[in-house]
Amino acid sequence: VYSRRLQAFLEDYGYEYVILNPLKAKKEMDMGLRHNKTDKTDAYHLALIQRLYHHPINQLQSQTYKQLNALSRFYDQLTADLVMAKNRLHQALQSTFPEIENLFSSAKGKNYWQIVVRYPHCDLVRREDKKQLINWLMSLKGIAFKHALRTADKLIELAYQAYPVVSCSSIEVEQVQYYAHRLLNLSDQRENLIARMVKLAKSLPNHDLENLESIPGFAQTTAVRV
Repeated sequence: VYSRRLQAFLEDYGYEYVILNPLKAKKEMDMGLRHNKTDKTDAYHLALIQRLYHHPINQLQSQTYKQLNALSRFYDQLTADLVMAKNRLHQALQSTFPEIENLFSSAKGKNYWQIVVRYPHCDLVRREDKKQLINWLMSLKGIAFKHALRTADKLIELAYQAYPVVSCSSIEVEQVQYYAHRLLNLSDQRENLIARMVKLAKSLPNHDLENLESIPGFAQTTAVRV
């Protein structure tokens, strides 16, 4: 990120420039067995290796590609935040309702996190009327009556297996809800970024997105990020 201001300046004023991978540049400079490392000697050796190796001039990228790159980097950051929030949620649940993690055998997503927000402690499930529990589960996306009934039975079974460390009024319960809400928010933000990237990619004149999506195994999220 630190070179981007210089890059923007050079482009705005029509200067040609070369972009080198830092490791590649270091390797080429070290071949000259330089001993003193200062900003001045680095600048000198960078100029020298360009004179020796004639690296190609950087080709200007369209604003659309730059925006796609920025969105993709942000997506990576959100993914890292998502992983961290999952770990924090797992830790908090150990005191309130660890068994709930066995509710779904497949990958945990929005429905699971919404259930955790509503039932962060096993006692909350034990107190709930089963009919109300089923009706609430049916309000979640993609859960019909039979699925809701199976999920309710499993949730009640897990709640009675649990032995919580803390009560329903503990700060750990608030932590569980906080991280579950955080995961829902991060998931929505990532979906929003992909939608924006798809819209940008479809505006490109050379059909990059369509070409990548034609590759077997390339879903839209993968294709748009590539």
